[in-house]
Amino acid sequence: MPTPICLACRVEMRCARNNRLVRDPETASFPSTYWLGDEWQCPGCGARIVTGFGRAIQAPPNYAAGEVVEFRYALPAEVKA
Repeated sequence: MPTPICLACRVEMRCARNNRLVRDPETASFPSTYWLGDEWQCPGCGARIVTGFGRAIQAPPNYAAGEVVEFRYALPAEVKA
């Protein structure tokens, strides 16, 4: 997989953590699910993304409070050059 690029800083992001737990909230008729992905962070502005989602996890592993990233269904902000 290619390295993500930060839109704001135009630099390669760095992998901050593998196997980041992401909670996909309940929407319409779909139940809440959990996924594991890789978290990337921009060394300039600190923006974070999670990529590489695989198959949904039925029962989340034991993670400490604050270790789960909540997926947001908002459109990403566009950066104007």
